[in-house]
Amino acid sequence: MATTDQFRRRVRAFAEQMCLEIGEVSVADEECWLAAIEQMAAEVGDAVATTLIERQAAAHVEAAATEEANCPQCGKRGRYQGDRQRELISRRGSVAISEPEYFCPCCRKAFFPDDRSDRC
Repeated sequence: MATTDQFRRRVRAFAEQMCLEIGEVSVADEECWLAAIEQMAAEVGDAVATTLIERQAAAHVEAAATEEANCPQCGKRGRYQGDRQRELISRRGSVAISEPEYFCPCCRKAFFPDDRSDRC
């Protein structure tokens, strides 16, 4: 997604609001006030990134999930069993996503349809 000027303005307004809510950042464990501010900004950025990744991944899974999918072993139709939670490590830390799980009655095994969209 290309970041539009309108979206950038909304993010900046959100950041301004966060600054008001956070108030003065305590130096605490950091060596200086600038390092403390940077640490707080990184934590906020990580929280935003995690939420965006999880929400977008959930929307992708909902769009991709169908009632049936073919078993990768025997090729017969499997039945949708629901979503399985999985933890991924992103550039910004750990994120939880879900993926559709299917069951093949012929092979008597669960499988997860090959979805190359979550691999680079």
